[in-house]
Amino acid sequence: MAEAARQELTATAAVTVQSARFGTHTVPEECILTFAEGLVGIPQATRFWLAEPAGGPSPFRYLLSIDLPDLGFLVCDPCQLWPAYAAELPAAEGAGDVQVLAIVTVRDEPRTLTANLLAPLLIDCETRRGRQLVLDGSRYSTRQPLTQPTDPPATR
Repeated sequence: MAEAARQELTATAAVTVQSARFGTHTVPEECILTFAEGLVGIPQATRFWLAEPAGGPSPFRYLLSIDLPDLGFLVCDPCQLWPAYAAELPAAEGAGDVQVLAIVTVRDEPRTLTANLLAPLLIDCETRRGRQLVLDGSRYSTRQPLTQPTDPPATR
C-alpha cells in the first residue's frame, strides 16, 4: 500500500494533446512553457511544448501549442546562425539561462526558409516562462533568409 502511494506522489502530471495536424502527444507538466501574454496576434495560446524533431539532432525544433492543438511553429536558435544577433537583445530581467528562439516560416520552395528575427521568443529556462519580444528599430527582419546565415548589413 505504501509503495503505491509513493509511486503516485512521484509520478509527474502530464497533459495529453490531440492534434489532427501534429498527432497525439503526452507532455509532462514540467515541459510546458508558459507565455502569459500569448504570442503576437495569438493571445489565447499561452502554453507550449518545445518538441525535438524525429530523426536525430537538428538546428530546428517544434513549438507546439497546448491550448490550440493544431497550432505549431518550426523554430531555431538565431544566435547560432547569426552570432551578432545576441547583442541586439536586451538583458533579461533577473533571468539566468535564457533560450532565444526565432519562428521559422516554411514556404513552398525549401530554399526560401526565413526566420522572424524582429520578434524573437525569450524563454527563461529555470521558470519555463517566455515572452515574445518585438525589437524596436532593429536592423533585422521578420523574413531573414536562412540561406544567408550571416549578420545582415546595418540598415540605419
